[in-house]
Amino acid sequence: MKSDKLKTVLINGALGRMGKSLEKVIKESKGKIDLIKVDQSRTNNCFTFADQINFEKSDLIIDFSTPQGTLSVVEFCKQNRLPAVIGTTGLSQSTEQQIEELAKVVPVVYASNYSIGINLLHQLVSLSARILDQSFHPEIMEIHHQEKKDAPSGTALSLAETVRVARQWRDTAIIRDRSSDYKSRERQQVGVQSLRGGSVAGEHTVFFLGQNERLELTHRAKDRIIFAQGAWKAAKWLSGKECGLYDMQDVLGFSRI
Repeated sequence: MKSDKLKTVLINGALGRMGKSLEKVIKESKGKIDLIKVDQSRTNNCFTFADQINFEKSDLIIDFSTPQGTLSVVEFCKQNRLPAVIGTTGLSQSTEQQIEELAKVVPVVYASNYSIGINLLHQLVSLSARILDQSFHPEIMEIHHQEKKDAPSGTALSLAETVRVARQWRDTAIIRDRSSDYKSRERQQVGVQSLRGGSVAGEHTVFFLGQNERLELTHRAKDRIIFAQGAWKAAKWLSGKECGLYDMQDVLGFSRI
């Protein structure tokens, strides 16, 4: 399927903040795109997955819903051989494994954050983690609005994973909570802390804390429209791709840097 053949897009989670932002971005894009809106309730021209009215006519599904909603997307895409852009966070390891299985039969973009800035931040964090020696201790802090349900954010955890891989540390190096540990910080750790409140669209800071100096790399999102723009960019990029599991590093070409 070529990008100019992307005519009908199904948005799962259409009534949520990201769903509404996606609808706005797609309607303002060049070319006429027909939208099928799906959510947990049937309202405002929005269907549920139980309806499945002409859903198979979609060229692609963009999913920003709930972990349970994502499971419905994975099953539907597998049955109907539809490409998918998945941005739902807080998914279980089991669901992520099902996404990997889906990617064997259709092309899938799965990312915790679709902003261009965050994906560049991953590159800078990886570079910093490799250049700075072990005396620089990595820590991550993230802030989101009061309605966000998962903590830490998927983006914070993926940044922590970027650090862990860059430094070739063990899988248990990522620490979400130290309140139960009455001991000094271990050297090969990357801690992740969460703050919730207000209307913060998303803020992530990666610290490299050294002796008498520190490096801070921060990305601040002022409006979630940037995530919708990135997801739409991913959707257009995905058209015509071979089966496989991709992320925004692939979409932006950063994986080749």
